[in-house]
Amino acid sequence: MQVSIACTEQSLRSRSAEERAAAAARKETPGCAAGPGMKYRNLGRSGLRVSCLGLGVRGTFGAGISDEAAEGVLSAAYESGVTLFDAAEASGRAEKMLGNILRSKGWRRSSYVVTTRVFWGGQADR
Repeated sequence: MQVSIACTEQSLRSRSAEERAAAAARKETPGCAAGPGMKYRNLGRSGLRVSCLGLGVRGTFGAGISDEAAEGVLSAAYESGVTLFDAAEASGRAEKMLGNILRSKGWRRSSYVVTTRVFWGGQADR
């Protein structure tokens, strides 16, 4: 299972000195909102708010895990406040499994974010 962290050192450096000192005093995760339970942050200037912890399905869903077990993992994550689900160039089976579970749960579409990445197989720009 893959875990994605949406909080970065860059977000900490972009804060003012007062904000950094207050966050350090609270032992806050860099870039994440304070409060009990799951922490959230804005993703850049997009206005999109995501959980600081994400669930990656690439190596788990579609790799021998049953649909019921995958639904249990996804439900536990969502109920714990995870709103970021990453398919990260997963096999088609994992992406379909994620989509089917999300559809069946009936969660508001605006309450979670699904991310992925694409690799076209070419040479990277240097």
